[in-house]
Amino acid sequence: MVVVIVAQSLLRHGVEVTFTEEHGGMERASLLLWLYAAGFALFSKAYLKAMTWPLALFFLLLALRELDFHNWWFDPGLLRGEIFSSDAPLWQKVVSAIAMTSILGVVLFVVFGGFGKFFAAMREKRIWPWLVVAALVFAFLSTLLDGIGPRLRHIGIEVNDAMHLKITMGEEVLELLFSLLLVSAIIFGVHSLAQSTRR
Repeated sequence: MVVVIVAQSLLRHGVEVTFTEEHGGMERASLLLWLYAAGFALFSKAYLKAMTWPLALFFLLLALRELDFHNWWFDPGLLRGEIFSSDAPLWQKVVSAIAMTSILGVVLFVVFGGFGKFFAAMREKRIWPWLVVAALVFAFLSTLLDGIGPRLRHIGIEVNDAMHLKITMGEEVLELLFSLLLVSAIIFGVHSLAQSTRR
């Protein structure tokens, strides 16, 4: 489905729209993957147990990120740190603080709740923890590429339009690989848990 979405976008809109616009194929493919992962986590409750809802919420938050959820509703945005130093009403700052705290709670629960299983799976030479590691590497690299133009300009390196497009394309490919690998990790992880349960 990812290949079809990206190919259809390339044929219909061209390279630039596919890789740089919010409605482009790369963004839509990533959104689809996160929604799939959230649904997969929900329907895997027999094996994921206590991690089912936190994982589903975690993937749903990543899907909302693809929709720029952090910029919604308030000015400068629900999940933007600048809101606390802005002229936004107090109630908007309180709502933003609650939203940020809740999201942090979900992320911490997923990270710390999965630590034991993660290292145990590594010792057992399972594939899914290594997929998670690779996904995090791609996420880190995409973060480095995000907004690199202004950073290079700051040290005297000018990035032309052609190079900027290539950098943006690279960032989107890395983000898509990040989502693909995390989706693959949860599928392999659930399969591994299912095998362990049957023994």
